[in-house]
Amino acid sequence: MLNDFIDEVTSQGAEAVLPQNLSDVWLEELYAAAVDFLRAVTAEDTVADAEGKMFEDEESMLLLTATAEILQHQRAYHPEMQIPEGELFEPLSCYALSVVFEYLARKVQIEIEPPTLETVLDRDRVVDFEERHPEVTAALNMLVGGGEEGDAPR
Repeated sequence: MLNDFIDEVTSQGAEAVLPQNLSDVWLEELYAAAVDFLRAVTAEDTVADAEGKMFEDEESMLLLTATAEILQHQRAYHPEMQIPEGELFEPLSCYALSVVFEYLARKVQIEIEPPTLETVLDRDRVVDFEERHPEVTAALNMLVGGGEEGDAPR
């Protein structure tokens, strides 16, 4: 699955991994990974505990790959360069939330302002979106806080 994602999506550049540009199939895969990531973060005592349990499966690697593609674009990194681990948590969280917002927007057909390569990993954009769309925030809280393992709606 990861190789297919790289071949079909990330090989097209950072713009292709923006949530609004993902096909329904890839959005659904990333949505499942995003919900799992956000659940892990809320279930752990510290960020380090959450990070230690992440990226052990292919779904998680999809989320990491997409986020890294955007970070490399934003910071003009070459693909061979590595992003320091401590700099991944907030961008991963923002990207995961952006994926969830896009998924829910498509399901309930609400209009959202799509993020750009410059704003998709911006924490302030996520906070602003949640404030303007309390119904999405309520659904997100239910998904992340109240759901059982594996029951992310698809």
